Amino acid sequence: MKPLIRSHSAAGVLTAWFLIAACAAPDLGPVPENTSHLWGKDGERWRPAERLPDFSHAGYRAGDEPIPKVPVVANVKDFGATGDGVTDDSRAFLEAIKTTSNGAILIPAGRYLITRPLLIGKSNLVLRGESRDSTVLYFPRTLKQAFKKGKDGGPTGWSWGGAWIWANPDLRRGDSNAPVWHRGERLAEVTKIALKGQTWIKVSDTRGIEPGQMVRLIQHESDGSLALSMHAGHPLRGRCIIDIPGFQTINWLLEVTRIEGKKVHFDRPLRLDVKPEWKAQLFEAVIEIEEVGIEHLTIEFPVRPYPGHHNEPGANAISLGHAYNSWVRDVAILNADNGIFFWYARYCTAQNVVIAGRAGHYGFNLGGAQDSLVTRFRIENRNIHDTSLSNMANGNVYSWGKGRNINFDHHRGAAFQNLSSRIHVGLPNRLWVSSATKTGHYTAAHETYWNIRPRAEIRRLETWPAQNIIGRIGRSEKARSDQLDRWLEHVDKLEPEDLHLAQWHRRTSRPMPKRPRFPKALPEGLVTNTSVGGGVPPRDLARK
Repeated sequence: MKPLIRSHSAAGVLTAWFLIAACAAPDLGPVPENTSHLWGKDGERWRPAERLPDFSHAGYRAGDEPIPKVPVVANVKDFGATGDGVTDDSRAFLEAIKTTSNGAILIPAGRYLITRPLLIGKSNLVLRGESRDSTVLYFPRTLKQAFKKGKDGGPTGWSWGGAWIWANPDLRRGDSNAPVWHRGERLAEVTKIALKGQTWIKVSDTRGIEPGQMVRLIQHESDGSLALSMHAGHPLRGRCIIDIPGFQTINWLLEVTRIEGKKVHFDRPLRLDVKPEWKAQLFEAVIEIEEVGIEHLTIEFPVRPYPGHHNEPGANAISLGHAYNSWVRDVAILNADNGIFFWYARYCTAQNVVIAGRAGHYGFNLGGAQDSLVTRFRIENRNIHDTSLSNMANGNVYSWGKGRNINFDHHRGAAFQNLSSRIHVGLPNRLWVSSATKTGHYTAAHETYWNIRPRAEIRRLETWPAQNIIGRIGRSEKARSDQLDRWLEHVDKLEPEDLHLAQWHRRTSRPMPKRPRFPKALPEGLVTNTSVGGGVPPRDLARK
């Protein structure tokens, strides 16, 4: 049986027809009304070795623990901050960050003028406002003005990296792509092929590996075979980041659950086959920065004319670079060039975030991130890339988002097996507007779109291989013909409403959370005129 485009009408009439492609759903009998062939009602049709990935470990502490309320141990006003909106409070903030350990720094209600970036290079530190709407951090300068030229893209060096609140274990480099995730000693080599969906591998030596330990599973190659596997057998249309010699294509953080002889068992199924020929090895997981939080505040930049794609001077709000088990919650971001970066972050969460004001480059960018979660968010402007995944990002989830004209960007960096679930995109005419395809497919395989509202328009998908699009699908003549193994399943009133929460519930057996709410809109008068200086990027800007 070949991949299905299935349609449920409101009356429950089932119409099916097939595309010419190569992957199948299991034949398990009739599908319950308003459910997917790939999941069923409660996951009874799901198989981890097949095309629908496991997203249940996304977010802080892999979804196993709630984000904590860290006790307050310091107050910026004790370091001289005024919060009057006129006095430069940079020195007070930097001194509070430098001297505070293991706790939250309270930022009372007020408007704080800050002209120097707030750099966080250590673990267990939280910046906590009194409330989102009463604590405002105002950054009048750009990173180019503060640091001169950076190392993160474009003529200014700040087009896609760095931030005014910037957590990174290696801040001296000023480079979001610095390979700090490569650190750690080699523990063992994989000695036998392990197939996708399996939960264990066989290795050369288990000494130094213990249950409960976090390890990194590394794979890379030079002949293109691993890249082909990541793209579900569809050859790249040009060069891609995974072609860089010696690049650790797969660098996956896993928890060891038990050891049996030379077998190492993990807490989840493998996303891809693991092969000795792909130089598969286990390494130590060196976690240098974790438990960093930014919460209950607003970050505001002045309204500047948008300088053009890749000319952004660095009005960038937040970056969690190479951070683990960290979070951003209950935060509003106004007039930014870039909203939130999770650069090579693992198990991080952004929730209840509003991005508004003058439009910019990225809303959210999960570059190289793994198993991270962006949930309950609003994008009230229109950025060139609203929700982005790149640099082999995998296992990440965008869920319960709402916007006016959201697009799903992938930037050709072989992102694979990420989920966008229960997102109201607003006008659905630019969902797949991304980067040009001269250096490969937009994305690797099995990106999954679940219950996109009001519908998922399936035009312009020529270079997105092996996608899963389940829910309301807009009909289009261009949607019918391709050889890229896509699963397009029209279900009018899809259940479960959110695949991520359904998978989490199935894995943990914990009660299903209450239906999430979108974050509240910003107070009237706080958002300046969004049309000033190019509030909406030109329609074709992201295609250049």
